[in-house]
Amino acid sequence: MDGIQRLPASLAASRPAFTLVLYGTNDWNRCQTLAPETCFTVAALRDMIRTARSAGSQPVVGTIIPANPASSLTHPDRNRWIQLENDLIRPMVQQEGAVLAETWGAFGSDPNLWPPLFFDQNHPDDAGYARISDAFFQALTRARGAR
Repeated sequence: MDGIQRLPASLAASRPAFTLVLYGTNDWNRCQTLAPETCFTVAALRDMIRTARSAGSQPVVGTIIPANPASSLTHPDRNRWIQLENDLIRPMVQQEGAVLAETWGAFGSDPNLWPPLFFDQNHPDDAGYARISDAFFQALTRARGAR
């Protein structure tokens, strides 16, 4: 919810051609007891897309990355909740005409291989961040090629 409050000033200060948005990881903390469609994440991302676009910037939105399944702090239902939230994010990004960066998918399909990509419960290490940046690079390349 805080992202949309910070975005207008950042856009005004830098006037970027592209706005990269990676948002929603911490929303589990407020929405874990809610069905994903009742959480504020998708609406907040939609507002960010529209704000970026109204500032003349092409929004590129990442899916929510997984949480570290090996962390004792990761709730067993968290990654399933993230998957369901991402299933709502993907079509909304397309409907809004933004570009999707598949940052969840950048971690691969086998959760057993995810733990070495994390520093702690939620934060990737350098290898995890490299995967995120690759996903955004691929999305930006697609966005540029589509013109």
